[in-house]
Amino acid sequence: MYGPVIRKVRKGKNLSFKAVYTGVCSKTNAIKFEKGERQLAADKFTNVLNHLMLSFSEFLWIKANYKPSPSLYYQYEVIQSWNQNK
Repeated sequence: MYGPVIRKVRKGKNLSFKAVYTGVCSKTNAIKFEKGERQLAADKFTNVLNHLMLSFSEFLWIKANYKPSPSLYYQYEVIQSWNQNK
């Protein structure tokens, strides 16, 4: 669920519902989205990210608690080994 992460970012930036969801969805839908009860369509979710001035990769980084995914970590380890001729 993406909504609770969006809520965390929105509150961290001190942004109101109006600032983030105007032109995207109703306040009721926004509340349900942030509670994890509803999903937004991809285009609406992209608009929310734009209103938060957040890229999708930054969003995923925050969602993963500021840690790389296991596949990205594995890829990093392989690249490091390759660069060291191991």
